[in-house]
Amino acid sequence: MNRYEILLKNWCDSIVSHQLTDDRLPQRGGLLCDACTAIHGRADNAVFPLAYVYKMTGDKKYLDAIYLLLDFRAGVTAPDGGIYNDGNNAWKATTTFSIIGFYKTLVNLSDALPDELVKRLESALQSGAEWIYKNVVPGFFANINYYAASAASMGMCGRYFKNENYIALSKTMLSYCMEHFTENGILMGEGHPHGDTTRRGCRPVDIGYDIEESIPCLADAAEALGDTDTLKRLAELTLKFTDFILPDGGIDNTFGSRNNKWTYFGSRTSDGAVAAFVMLAKYKPTLYEAAKRTVEQYEKCTADGLLYGGPHYKLLGQKPCIHHTFCHAAGLADALCGGLKEGLPAGTLPCDTVETKVKHYPEIDTYKIKRGNWLASVTGYDFSNFRGGANHSSGGTLSMLYNRATGPVVMGSTLDYRLAEPLNMQLPMGGTRHSSLIMRLEYVEDDVRYVTCLDPDSVINVKASGDTVAADVTAHFVSLSGKSPKEQGLAAHLKYTFGDDVTINVSLERNVSGIEFILPIVTGSADVVTDADYKKEEIYYLSGGFAADEYRFECRGDISVTIKAKA
Repeated sequence: MNRYEILLKNWCDSIVSHQLTDDRLPQRGGLLCDACTAIHGRADNAVFPLAYVYKMTGDKKYLDAIYLLLDFRAGVTAPDGGIYNDGNNAWKATTTFSIIGFYKTLVNLSDALPDELVKRLESALQSGAEWIYKNVVPGFFANINYYAASAASMGMCGRYFKNENYIALSKTMLSYCMEHFTENGILMGEGHPHGDTTRRGCRPVDIGYDIEESIPCLADAAEALGDTDTLKRLAELTLKFTDFILPDGGIDNTFGSRNNKWTYFGSRTSDGAVAAFVMLAKYKPTLYEAAKRTVEQYEKCTADGLLYGGPHYKLLGQKPCIHHTFCHAAGLADALCGGLKEGLPAGTLPCDTVETKVKHYPEIDTYKIKRGNWLASVTGYDFSNFRGGANHSSGGTLSMLYNRATGPVVMGSTLDYRLAEPLNMQLPMGGTRHSSLIMRLEYVEDDVRYVTCLDPDSVINVKASGDTVAADVTAHFVSLSGKSPKEQGLAAHLKYTFGDDVTINVSLERNVSGIEFILPIVTGSADVVTDADYKKEEIYYLSGGFAADEYRFECRGDISVTIKAKA
């Protein structure tokens, strides 16, 4: 076995160990999630990776686990053929992910499976395909990842069953999605309407979902349809997307419309990008490097045979949601079937080039900054996909700071941890304070929190001069609901200067008591040098999955802070 197969086998061993096998249990065959204390309805996504490991090892325990999973699946199947996302959730569009996995199992691994099992998978494939064909169609109210998944599942099932109706729907959904890429290669549609534009010109975009789910599904659709032109275009677009991959294989989704579900390696309930990277690398070989680094991050986040939701989950005593493991196991099995192996050509990603560069993405109003060993994102992204107002980084916030030598330094996520998808998100545990990792100015008035990191009207100016990049920001204080405080018009000025070190200068237009500058620095990544007084406390945040030292400065005057990477 190569290193990738070893990782997959370890994941599958843990999947088997978490399976309910007692005949007396109504959820027999399901996978018990230690983190969520629940049985996730999409557990049948594990069929594909289990089948791969069964073929690789011949160990019957994996085959037995597949039969049990199909029994469980039957229990969460509605009379119309759709699969309930969870036992108490009426959402059935995730049926498309089940049949994608079943198709890949049949096409790649059926020669190793009993005829009885093949027939059972084919029957499930057919019933699921009919549900998708009737329901996940143009106009279906969902984010664009479901349109991409429908394109994939219909293309696959159209090919498998030689069904022209399925193929026609696949082509329609694929074409629709391909029309939603921006000039910069960003897929919009993770929010409603799919082509919505905010007053800052931002679109509904989530980098994690795009990389880990939508692009892989679109590649699957094009492959099933034999659409080489679309595959080549997807390779070009995906190569542009790699600007958001960090040197250690993490994904910068510190500002996305759905980054409540962000994990450092992608998104909580997606299969991952590795298979798509491998498939599209035949047109853009650099994508082999993206695949390798992505798996390296999986390995770093894996402990006890399970994929944890971020680099520091294990350190902080946070349990791993098993959803991460069985979904990404499906993606890894797919990549292995597609040719992922040791010894693939090495390459360089955009993050590897040491140069002074600023690139602005207007569709997310985000500046990607490179200077020496520093990589950074400064964002004014103002699209809201949350009930009750925006929650992700905006306001000219330094949402991401990465040093090539030490790794993540600032990794912001949402301001408040909301269970936007209660059955797909876990709760924090333990004694360390669970608190946002967004850099911000903040104060409380009449029990309402006002922050600069959500200001939709911030002014951002970024300039490169020689080997130095400076970002000047003016941001006002707003609440989660978008309200202003009594001190209306109160603005803060922030200046980020990127040289050998990173300096942050903070000032207020006028002094107001109780305002704090909050700077979370990922644990062990950097030293903070300042003459200002501060309080420091260890915190962590589940989205992204980092522990940090939270520096709090009371704004009694101007503040200057220098961030120096650890030697």
